Amino acid sequence: MIYIPMILLIVFTSGIYIETISSDKVIYRPGDTAVITVNGVILYSSTTDPPKRLSQAIIEGTTSFGTYTANIGTFELQNGVPQRFSRVLSINIPSNLNEGVYILDIKLNGFLDTEKQSGRIVNSFGSVPIRVETKRELRLEIKDKVLFDRGESELQICTNANVKNIRIRGLYLVSEYYIENLFNCSNLRFEYIIGKNRTGDIDFPIEVSYETSLNNRYTDAFVFKINVEQSPSNIKIEQIGNLENNLDRLKLVVKYEGSDELRDVKIYSRGPIQFIKPNYLNIPELRNGSIIQLDVDTFYSGTTGVIPNEFTITYISNGATRSITLLLPIRIFNRANLDVYLDYNNLIADTQNTINVVIGNVESYNIQGVRIRLDSEDAKVLTSQRFVGEIITNDYASERFTIIPKEGLNRLSVSVYYRDSAGNQYEQNYNFEIVASKTISKEPQTSPVIFVVGAILILVIIYLAYRKWIRK
Repeated sequence: MIYIPMILLIVFTSGIYIETISSDKVIYRPGDTAVITVNGVILYSSTTDPPKRLSQAIIEGTTSFGTYTANIGTFELQNGVPQRFSRVLSINIPSNLNEGVYILDIKLNGFLDTEKQSGRIVNSFGSVPIRVETKRELRLEIKDKVLFDRGESELQICTNANVKNIRIRGLYLVSEYYIENLFNCSNLRFEYIIGKNRTGDIDFPIEVSYETSLNNRYTDAFVFKINVEQSPSNIKIEQIGNLENNLDRLKLVVKYEGSDELRDVKIYSRGPIQFIKPNYLNIPELRNGSIIQLDVDTFYSGTTGVIPNEFTITYISNGATRSITLLLPIRIFNRANLDVYLDYNNLIADTQNTINVVIGNVESYNIQGVRIRLDSEDAKVLTSQRFVGEIITNDYASERFTIIPKEGLNRLSVSVYYRDSAGNQYEQNYNFEIVASKTISKEPQTSPVIFVVGAILILVIIYLAYRKWIRK
């Protein structure tokens, strides 16, 4: 029995009073019968008009869904002598009553006869809450009937009435899962670790705790029969290159070696790397020896470095949908801001020329281990690599390369390799076009005829001057 004591402010020394009200349950379901016990005392005392009898005394309980009564009866009274009573009210709770807290107002009344008068109405008041709550019926279903030693699956949870603050735990779940509100059904992705060397049928327990609208918390336990297989380690994912900023395109290679054909393969990112439109990568099928290259736009808001990221792979094998989880370290490094250009004079085709590759470091940090590689599909590169070392911030380095260009347009590619202070390796590539002309002709020789004519003119001038001098 649940007792609810009534605190009464007694002004008169005589009357009919409620001492306690008790209910048989804390929570009632729609359709239940609430048993409410009312304990009271009758006490009348007077030196001038002693009591004789209390008749037609009843208990009346009133709620928003009905009024209920119980007969107390008739009491022969003695002056100043208390008489106690206990009566039960049976409250039929409608089966269609909404969930909530309902107040049962209780009134005691009757007719008092004394030595001098009869039929005086007397009463007393009290109340008790009746908490009505719909019984929750939770239904859980694990989508995959076959799980691996570790991976990810989907849980469907349904309820017949609204619940809140749902917490889902399990022996094999990697963490506790939380749902704020649930009405009807909801699907939840969960990660699990069963452990190596576990195969065959096992019990997969899941515990669900939740609160009702009356803030009462309940816990339901479920046990599923699950078949466990070892993860197909023959699926591998590798990253190509680096992610270089928050919004970048991630390039992956998927390799598969196995006897079973995998269909409708989907790859989801469950870590800090977020796929953007679509939110998964799709491969129609994987066969033994398949090597598939994929790329997807991604978003990442964390720091640079090597970031572990989990990928969930779902696929259909032998008619069953399965999934595995792979952990792949993703390289995320921002490239340095470099200013790279070529410095050269007029280039002559089919002969050795020198060009300078200039690298300016306009980044806010020093770059180290700088190495330059020069390649060309058109020109012959005699010096292909140069090691620079360190280029401090806001400084530059220049290295000389020897090439033999062909006549006309020559395409050159410059690769700059370097690392930052954390030891992360980078590569940046640049393309250039240069033009080489034909061999420049030698300066024209002075004609011998010109020398002869010149000599004759000089001799004539000397002869004329001599004759003029003789005549004087």
